[in-house]
Amino acid sequence: MQRKLARQLTISMKWDNEEIPSVWAPLGDFFGSAPGIKPYRSLPLGMNEHEMYSNWYMPFSESARIEIENDGTEACEITADIRFTPLSKSDTDELLRFHAKWHRDEYLDLDTERFKEGGDRWPDWPLLLAKGRGRFCGVHLHVYNTWEKPDEEPETWWYGQWDRKTIDWWWGEGDEKFFVDGESFPSTFGTGSEDYIGYAWAAEPPFPMFDSAFASQPFIELDANGHTSVNRFHICDNVPFIHSFEGFIEKYKANQWGLNNECLYAATVYWYQERGTSDAYKPVPWIERLDHLKLGEELQ
Repeated sequence: MQRKLARQLTISMKWDNEEIPSVWAPLGDFFGSAPGIKPYRSLPLGMNEHEMYSNWYMPFSESARIEIENDGTEACEITADIRFTPLSKSDTDELLRFHAKWHRDEYLDLDTERFKEGGDRWPDWPLLLAKGRGRFCGVHLHVYNTWEKPDEEPETWWYGQWDRKTIDWWWGEGDEKFFVDGESFPSTFGTGSEDYIGYAWAAEPPFPMFDSAFASQPFIELDANGHTSVNRFHICDNVPFIHSFEGFIEKYKANQWGLNNECLYAATVYWYQERGTSDAYKPVPWIERLDHLKLGEELQ
């Protein structure tokens, strides 16, 4: 029930009477964990069994509207503590506005054929596609990677080694790539998902959960077969852009990578954008939020 509720409730925020929300995400995902409540602490976000917190700076000039919506059929009581500091309108008019959106496999206006296996942009998976002036500040990535255990016995521990594995289950190794202001080659080109998140021991058990100011893994299954929740926050190293930002992470496994094997990504991305502009991400119906990451099956 907790997992369903955290994905069923959504949070949205509108600044200065805008019609399209600058922030929209399932409640649990916005605060950096999925599925459900997974205690962790970081500088901008965190949670425990009793509360969630957000320290993102959220300036506005005229008004702020923050809503929590329940897409389910049962009532849910929520208590909120919101703190703010008055600033002069002359100052806030010049500040970027906070944005955060949840999506899965959202390529917006990109040519998706180029991103399929065999295309010139495979295996890039889009984290954020933004236009105008802004700063990229991080991502919460929810990975649902599950596989059927092979009948073949491995030669060595944990499915074998290197090219002698009975199954290549690992979802990571995907490099992050950040294209700033129309770059043809990314000015940021990483060395693997596990390095980007801030750890490099991820492909063999034991699978630890950890937290820190700027990176965390609030949850992973005991054998890594199922849900994994990771965060990477760009606070000291936020990425400024003037005209556009395209952020990707390589995803080598297809959504369906075997008869009973799946690898699905969902991202909540955090960034700042120029006042008076909107992004292209739309709210996702709640049944899709559940079904896409197989939460519905777990709750049956």
